[in-house]
Amino acid sequence: MTYYPVTIPTLNRYEHLRRCVESLVRNTHADKTELVIGLDFPPSPKYEEGYRRIKAYLPTITGFRKVTVIEHDHNVGAYSNGSKLKEYVYKHYDAVIYSEDDNEFAPCFLDFMNKMLAHYKDDRRVASVSGYLHPEFHGISTTGLLFTKESNGWGIGTWRDELPDEDERYRIVYSMLGNWRLSWKSFTTYPAVFRMLVKMVSTKRRWGDTSRTQINILQGSYQVRPAVSLCRNWGNDGSGVNCSVVNALAEQPISEATTFDEPTSWEPYYPESVARATFRLTWPKNNLKFVGKLIITAVLYLKYRLKSMRS
Repeated sequence: MTYYPVTIPTLNRYEHLRRCVESLVRNTHADKTELVIGLDFPPSPKYEEGYRRIKAYLPTITGFRKVTVIEHDHNVGAYSNGSKLKEYVYKHYDAVIYSEDDNEFAPCFLDFMNKMLAHYKDDRRVASVSGYLHPEFHGISTTGLLFTKESNGWGIGTWRDELPDEDERYRIVYSMLGNWRLSWKSFTTYPAVFRMLVKMVSTKRRWGDTSRTQINILQGSYQVRPAVSLCRNWGNDGSGVNCSVVNALAEQPISEATTFDEPTSWEPYYPESVARATFRLTWPKNNLKFVGKLIITAVLYLKYRLKSMRS
């Protein structure tokens, strides 16, 4: 088996990072895995205490085959910090397991990721691998695997020769927004991600999960996940850059298994039950709130279209 590296960009969330690393240390195959951590430089004094704690903690990390730290002497931001890690990894490996610093993993997470990255390496129907499974999807799979259009980055595996590559992904996504039919298809498949997409292009930012989900919708590809979540996320406590406060996610049950059993079928499938669960994730319980978000999305989208026609 090939043991792919794990990359974690971080800045100042010491408690989150330590929890993440310690959960990985308890993983089967940790001793065969290279851990690559990118430590960004604090952009302002309020980040300095956490930054100093992390800087002191990094040399104490053991239990992995190798620990590599890429430390920046000036603030590069979350996106560039993560990109630098991938640049390093892809010089030595043909795939990477990427995690933000606020994830906690099951003991079989690395086993699952390595097996999936190896098996689907040449299968273009599978665009990525994730160890996270939203509670809405629990109980759907009967094979041990689930294939979704939604792409989740809470422990994501991708390949070096990923198609399309990052720049091409965003070109395709921007082009899609210029097509009424494709935009409608995207919206009716996953309304919340379409809203995020419009917000992303309006603010000229790059969100990997959003762009990957759109590519899956447009090209018929999938993200493969376990039938039971191997990850819980602690970042919805207000400390993250893009996340709202949803503390219940930190209480989500995850597998206690130390190895991931081979599925009864490797064949990608996307049943109607998964499609319905995907759509339910985007439908607020408060209908008035949903209508409000719908109006905001429509306004942002029309502004984008008008601006594109003028340019």
